[in-house]
Amino acid sequence: MEKALQKKIGIEKLTPNLLITLGLREKNGKYTNAGALFADENDYRGIDLVKFGDNINVMLDRAQIEKVSVLKLYQDALQKYRQYYQNEVIDGAYRRKNEQIPENAFREAIANAIVHRTWDVNAQIKVAMFDDRIEVVCPRA
Repeated sequence: MEKALQKKIGIEKLTPNLLITLGLREKNGKYTNAGALFADENDYRGIDLVKFGDNINVMLDRAQIEKVSVLKLYQDALQKYRQYYQNEVIDGAYRRKNEQIPENAFREAIANAIVHRTWDVNAQIKVAMFDDRIEVVCPRA
């Protein structure tokens, strides 16, 4: 995720002084809470994504993404969404993307859950994926 941050803010290398300037690291070398959230490895619980079948008793797939950067949480959640809710349809000579649930809505729901969750609660964001809907619940104090 360091490369993504470097690209986003337009720098060649993340130095300890730059991390301090960005408020991601303290002078004693420890990460701030914000820095820990962006670190490739951390102690946060992350996201629990479950794809259900006909009912909640049928779990087709489960991914627990933990102890990684919030950027990776977001990217991995989008990957699971695309696996289950997007496909391609061949229509004559053309191929078009088909979305069962709009990706923009899913992206917004996941971003909101990550940003607005209570980080000091030791729990995961829960994402329940059904054929006709997706439910997102984030930890609150």
